[in-house]
Amino acid sequence: MGDITPDEVLAAFWRWWKVWLTALAIIAALIIGGWRAGWWFAGQDVNRETRLIQNSNSYQTALVSQLDSEMATVLDITTQMDGVSRASQQYADLRAERLGVAREACAAGAKIIIRLSPGEHSWLRANCALGTLSPSSPLTK
Repeated sequence: MGDITPDEVLAAFWRWWKVWLTALAIIAALIIGGWRAGWWFAGQDVNRETRLIQNSNSYQTALVSQLDSEMATVLDITTQMDGVSRASQQYADLRAERLGVAREACAAGAKIIIRLSPGEHSWLRANCALGTLSPSSPLTK
């Protein structure tokens, strides 16, 4: 066997450089693609866990309790408003507070997927639309 000359090394290199470059590109694509896929799977797992928590009985029960509390607060504020002059600053403050609490109640009601009592259901239907206070609600007047 003879010695390998520099010309033979260069000839072999130029013959195989496209193969090595393609292999390097494929390896880089696999590494970057795997890294991106890992992030995607992690995000999907977080979304799945969030849905499980939001659909859990304890979370739904807490939302119903929040809705009941906010409905009672709206009723209490409405009662306070009956004894105040409509032209006063106190009336405007109570009205603004009632609107804020009613919006929170509508937001909580939009997340509830379990069966509600007829009173809760009718309150939401009369006052809420798409998770916020409806412009046609009697509370906005």
